[in-house]
Amino acid sequence: MKNKIVWVFGSSAAGKKRFVLKGAIKFTKHKLRSLNWQNRKIVYIKKSINYLKHYNKNNSKQNRDDIIKDVLKISKNNNKLVVLIKDQTIDLKEKRLQKLKKFFLLTNTKLYFSIQI
Repeated sequence: MKNKIVWVFGSSAAGKKRFVLKGAIKFTKHKLRSLNWQNRKIVYIKKSINYLKHYNKNNSKQNRDDIIKDVLKISKNNNKLVVLIKDQTIDLKEKRLQKLKKFFLLTNTKLYFSIQI
């Protein structure tokens, strides 16, 4: 079974954070089945929640760059995961999606780019 990496898009205050956190904690069996995520462990990348562009005092850019490393680390020895990542506009400007895609081209991972909230 392949991992699924889900980068969650949406406008400001659309519910991306809620979707990511709820998905990692308590999606119903019906919701999991509708997303085809049943029989998988759902995790999220904490840096995608904690480090936002407008909080520069916590070295946000570097920490958001580390999202890719965190995804690779989590995915390395697992094959039944759904990894949720909350998008920020800065991720698109910094081409983080393209960088992540490059790493997964030859792996046993399904990468989703278009879960929009």
